[in-house]
Amino acid sequence: NNAMLVILDNDLEILTIDDLSYTIVKGNGITHCSGPIKYGWRIPSHNWLGNRHCKCYGSVNSSGVETVLWQCKNYQFVDWIWFECAKMRPWRMFLNNETNPSGIPVLGNFTTISFASYGIDTSQVKEAIDFCNQSAKKVAKRSLKKPKCHGFSYEGCDGIHSLRSWPEQFYLTATMLPVNVYEPMPTQVIYDWSQQSQHTILFNSNAVSSAYLIHNETFIVNKDLVQNRSVCSRLNFGPPNPHWMFTDKCKCMGTIKNNSMLSPWPSTVIAVCPLENGRVFWTWFGIETNSYNYTPVIFLETLAPPHEGTNLAFADYHDFYPGKMLVNVFNFIVPKQCF
Repeated sequence: NNAMLVILDNDLEILTIDDLSYTIVKGNGITHCSGPIKYGWRIPSHNWLGNRHCKCYGSVNSSGVETVLWQCKNYQFVDWIWFECAKMRPWRMFLNNETNPSGIPVLGNFTTISFASYGIDTSQVKEAIDFCNQSAKKVAKRSLKKPKCHGFSYEGCDGIHSLRSWPEQFYLTATMLPVNVYEPMPTQVIYDWSQQSQHTILFNSNAVSSAYLIHNETFIVNKDLVQNRSVCSRLNFGPPNPHWMFTDKCKCMGTIKNNSMLSPWPSTVIAVCPLENGRVFWTWFGIETNSYNYTPVIFLETLAPPHEGTNLAFADYHDFYPGKMLVNVFNFIVPKQCF
């Protein structure tokens, strides 16, 4: 069968067979299968990336997992897909078009999908197909099974009384994945709240962008490496406060413990921060056992508009050094051309 079953929780499953979808839902102790309905979904083929004319951008160590990063153009947006090198299977997807033009059943309606585990047991798919076939004959009985994600817990937030603040000073590296530029951007960030300053440097194949966030202003220097010229622009905002997760009313939504497929840290907090127009920030940060040390894992913005020119749609963090060791006052000197 050309079928795909998505188990959202122990009360809801979505079954897609070819281009027809069925909803299996449990309510008042009774399980029902309704459908079929055509949503315009298409089950991905084995050569799904090739059929979408995606482009490979090479290897990247993401959260301690060696991956290969692919970029797929999605109309005016860009999708990013990580494949685990060791087993060449999808590891994470970052999608940024709420209309799901790729037609991936259910998953295409989410911004980020992290694949926690894999197996080859297709018995649940067969059970769902048989159940929906029997439902039409009014003889079906089925108990829905709760999806398993090792280490993930909603209840883990009960012990998170307050979300962590950034250190006053730090240096980090990351890979920034924009929605309006067709290549990943290796990035360095130097932060010193005692100086109310931040210097972010983003690299791509033809240019370097340096953003100096000083007090209440930001100076962005874009240097064209091909033509060897640079331009400075000025904006009226400064660096984020180290307590931004508290001031932005971020909320813990879940925790991950001891699952290296999702995060390299013994404990990882998943938090959401509200934005305007239904958009949100999601941020993951790791906590060492018996420690209050904070280590960022990923950061993303849902439905980032391409016209905003954002380069911070998705941040995949690598090295993180809290403290003054790699922070110097000379990092925050704004070039003369900006004045």
